[in-house]
Amino acid sequence: MSKSIKAALWSGLVFPGAGHLYLKCYGRGIGLIAVSAFCLFIIISKSTEQAMAVLEKIEADGGMVDPSRVLALVSQASTSVGTPTLTIATMVIIACWVVGVVDAYRLGKR
Repeated sequence: MSKSIKAALWSGLVFPGAGHLYLKCYGRGIGLIAVSAFCLFIIISKSTEQAMAVLEKIEADGGMVDPSRVLALVSQASTSVGTPTLTIATMVIIACWVVGVVDAYRLGKR
C-alpha cells in the first residue's frame, strides 16, 4: 500500500490530522487535530446540555417517561439557542475531515 493511501486512511478512519502525523507534517497534523478536538468538545458539551435540560423537564413532570412527551422535549431542545453553534462545529469538523484526507493524500504523493 502506498504512503499516500496510508496517510489518507489514517486521516479518514482515525482522526483528522493523523495522516499528517504519519507523514511527519507535524504542524498541519496538530492544527487539524486541535481544531477537530475543539469542535468535538463543543458538540459533546452542547449535546450534554440539551440532554440534561430534557432530563430536568422529565423530572419536573414527575419522572414519568412518556415517549411522546420525550419526543416533544427533544424536538424543542434541538431548536433551542445552542443549535447554530452545533451546526457550525459540525460543519467545521466535516471540513477538517475532508481537508485532512485530501491533503494527506496529496502530501503523500510528493
